[in-house]
Amino acid sequence: MNKSKEANMLRAFLVFLLLLIVTPASAQETIIVGDKLKEVFSDATAYITHRNGQRQVAYLRANGTAKINVRDGFKEAVWNIEGDTICHGLSSEHKCYQVYLLGNDTYRLLSTDNKWMPTYTIKRGNVENY
Repeated sequence: MNKSKEANMLRAFLVFLLLLIVTPASAQETIIVGDKLKEVFSDATAYITHRNGQRQVAYLRANGTAKINVRDGFKEAVWNIEGDTICHGLSSEHKCYQVYLLGNDTYRLLSTDNKWMPTYTIKRGNVENY
């Protein structure tokens, strides 16, 4: 195989890897948009798993407020729907996320800056009595 062909194959492989890294949704994932976002998150307990394995639980009230467990107790926050994203201040700053359905009650969120990708398992109501 000549050097030019090897270089082209390597380039193609690197492009493929890059697409795997930056493409959050697989063919089986469905993006959740519009009114469905509010339906999913309103009056719901979210069991959150971060990519680093850290877990949190949040309750998202129908009125746009929320409560989440943090290292030293609980934090009150706000959430809202902006276009086809859910935005909230559950973490250190207010962020917006695209939402992908993984299965029944499990969703992958992807921050609009592509830095955060937690998984939420949603249960109806205030399951943890927050």
